[in-house]
Amino acid sequence: MNIINSKYAKEFYFKGNNTGVLLIHGFTGTPYEMRFLGEFLRSKGYTVRGILLKGHGTTPKDMKKCSFRDWTHGAVQGYKSLKQECDEVFAVGFSMGGLLSLYLARNYDIRGVVTLSAPVRIYSRAAALAFIERNLKNHMTGKTENRDIDVIGYERAPLISVHHLFKLIRYVKANLKYIKKPVLVMQSYGDRAVRPKSANIIYSNIGSKDKSIIYLHKSGHVITCDKEKERVFEEVYNFIKDKSAFGREKNREEERCSCIAQY
Repeated sequence: MNIINSKYAKEFYFKGNNTGVLLIHGFTGTPYEMRFLGEFLRSKGYTVRGILLKGHGTTPKDMKKCSFRDWTHGAVQGYKSLKQECDEVFAVGFSMGGLLSLYLARNYDIRGVVTLSAPVRIYSRAAALAFIERNLKNHMTGKTENRDIDVIGYERAPLISVHHLFKLIRYVKANLKYIKKPVLVMQSYGDRAVRPKSANIIYSNIGSKDKSIIYLHKSGHVITCDKEKERVFEEVYNFIKDKSAFGREKNREEERCSCIAQY
């Protein structure tokens, strides 16, 4: 659908502490996919920015003009914007946004990265197009496995954009071994857009020694808006809290208070 001027397609920003969290939406999607997560992280005190990737949030005609380099550039700019005001930045991405988060972790000073339903499986070009047509059509039209979920995005993706998506997949997969930052990988077994084994590929091949993987069982592709979204939010929050300087200081303060209370 044409979503020009839709309030749901807009970027969002919440000022908080010195730990920044960059939220990156998926292929054909908008920041709306990440907004509920963003509001949750805001309630925990973090500075949060949800970006809108170039060619998204308007019409597929605009998307057709973009390459995957435009999307990586958008992610980099979002990171740099947060880094200017925060001591540390986490990247959290849904679907293609997860790939962009891994791109940032490979090339920039990211404190930690979370991938949500990120695809890395490589197909032949013909198979890739069939895969997109068969498995992502419902997501593009705003219809998900769970009919109660509202998804704001395009009804279709230009074929050239699909090619650029798979270029990004190839880049990320080839560079997983060089990523040393802490990573949390989340994926649902009920995902009919991304094969669940993608999560294991990321987990098994990433160079980080500080890594974890979580599988969900009741959700579809858009796990940030589905039945288990509260668990997704909590897991993302716990990861950031455990890896961030702010979180470690908060834990120490809680421990000090606990010790004082015992006396």
